[in-house]
Amino acid sequence: MTQPESLTWGASFGALQSEGAALTSDWFDWERRGEVPPSFDGNGFAVDYADDFRLLRELGADGVRLTLDWSRLEPAAGQPDRAVFDRYREVLSAAAAAGLQRWVVLAEGPLPGWFSIDEGGWRQRSARSYLWPRHVERVADTLGDLVDAWIPILRPVSFARGAFITAAAPPGTRNIGKFVETVEGAYLASFDAWRVLRGDRPVALGVEAAMARVGEYGAETPARLYDSVQWAWVEAIRDGVLQLPRMTQHRVDEMRDGFDAIAVSFEGTYVVGADGRVARDRQYEELQALLHRLAEKCPDRPLWVAGHSVSTGDPKADAEAAEQACSDVDAVRRDGIALDRWIWEPAVDGYEGATGFAVPLGLFDRDRHRKAAADVLQRWSDKRQRLDG
Repeated sequence: MTQPESLTWGASFGALQSEGAALTSDWFDWERRGEVPPSFDGNGFAVDYADDFRLLRELGADGVRLTLDWSRLEPAAGQPDRAVFDRYREVLSAAAAAGLQRWVVLAEGPLPGWFSIDEGGWRQRSARSYLWPRHVERVADTLGDLVDAWIPILRPVSFARGAFITAAAPPGTRNIGKFVETVEGAYLASFDAWRVLRGDRPVALGVEAAMARVGEYGAETPARLYDSVQWAWVEAIRDGVLQLPRMTQHRVDEMRDGFDAIAVSFEGTYVVGADGRVARDRQYEELQALLHRLAEKCPDRPLWVAGHSVSTGDPKADAEAAEQACSDVDAVRRDGIALDRWIWEPAVDGYEGATGFAVPLGLFDRDRHRKAAADVLQRWSDKRQRLDG
């Protein structure tokens, strides 16, 4: 097989990680209750975004993944904040001026409290089928001219796991049924968003497809559950059927032709404990194995790595992880895998949920000093450009 013709790459600025929790989000209430450290202004992206885009471009990046925070855009149901829409227009325009493609996420973990708490979030059909599409359409109409690609919901499994398995995210209850309902609802909400967004710009289905393996005695059931919910979307886009454990089957016939790409977030293999908690185990060629599996299941759609998060906070180890990541990306493309986009996560050290600011994972620190991993990516990018030239 021959290598695909093109690859664009970039890095990410998640809303919570980069801007901190919006005052009307469910995560801000979680912080206020003392469940997690305060996020403040994240890494200052709301002020420094133009310089941040310049730093990425200097590395040779082609694009940037941005989350437009729903909690800020619509702080109360049906009451969009026009000033926030204007600010995000300035952010997207600055990315365009820097020569970066804009890959936009509409939901990434934290949600408006009025949606997730008052209306039941992804679990409630009325909320995801009316309130959510209304928001998607508003963003598309107002900002869509500055967007190059859409990922409606980035990680449909992780936040649901924190909310209802490990109680590490709001509302912090343990309920397997609500976990599965939430993941199912997020898949269906992604489909609803695709109906609104399809057209001139590609729309990707955000998925998580980590290999889940048993880490201790008693973890067989949660490991099987994670594997089932992570891969349930495949049958939906292949056969028009969405079936999650314990849930009623949904016919979604039009989804057989839905989405222009599959956007997978990669953090390593899940090592599952008996209580449902997961640890990360990153091994050589792990990403390659995952992308080959995805290509086998979805041979008719390009793949995007929508978030490659393998940093540990140790500069030497992170540089080695970046070297391995570049090698993996090149290898899968030589194998003929249609990997179109690759996004390193995150661009700049910021807020990381339960650990706060304690673990610096970015290519740049909060003072925008470059790290060794950034040097690795720049050398790799320069080499690609020489070969392409």
